[in-house]
Amino acid sequence: MSKSDQSPEPAEEHAEPFAVLAGVVHRAQWRSALRACAIGALAVLLVSLGIAVNSRRAIEQRLAGLAVEIAEEIFDTGSHGRLLLYAHPKLFTYTPELDWPSRLSEQRARLGRLQSLDSLTANFEQGLLSARFDSAPSSVSYRISSRFETGPAVVEFVFAEQGSEWLVAQLRIESEALNL
Repeated sequence: MSKSDQSPEPAEEHAEPFAVLAGVVHRAQWRSALRACAIGALAVLLVSLGIAVNSRRAIEQRLAGLAVEIAEEIFDTGSHGRLLLYAHPKLFTYTPELDWPSRLSEQRARLGRLQSLDSLTANFEQGLLSARFDSAPSSVSYRISSRFETGPAVVEFVFAEQGSEWLVAQLRIESEALNL
C-alpha cells in the first residue's frame, strides 16, 4: 500500500479542526482588541471636545465681562484706561493712540449719559483653514445694545488674539446721535 492509500494518522485528522478553531479565536481576539481601541479613541475624542468647548466658553465669558467693563468705564466714568490697557495694535490703525481720549470724550458728550446696557451678543469668527477642530476663533465681537440720553446705540468691541492674550482690535459705536 502506498502512503496515499493509507488513512491519515489520528493526529493529522484532528489538526485541521484545531487550526480552524485557532483562527476563529485569533479573529475574535482581534475584533475584541479593535473594539477596545475604537472605544478608547472615542473616549479621547470626547474628552478633547469637552476641553475645547469649555475653553471656548471660558474665553467667551471672560471677553464678555471685559467688553461690559470697558463700555461702563468709558461711558459711566469717562475713563479710557482699560481700553488702552487692552488695546491691540489694530485699534490704532485709523485713530492714533493719543487721539483716543479726545475721540471718546467727544462721542460721550454727543451720546449723553449712559442709562443702561440692555443686551450683549457675541460672534465668533473662525479661520477658514483652521487645522484643528478645537482651535480658538480668529476674532470675537461683542455687540452691546445700550441706551443713552440721546437714544439707543450699539457699542461693538472686536477682540483679536495676540500671543496668549485677547485684545481690543476695534471699537465701533452706532447711534443716530453720532450721525448728526
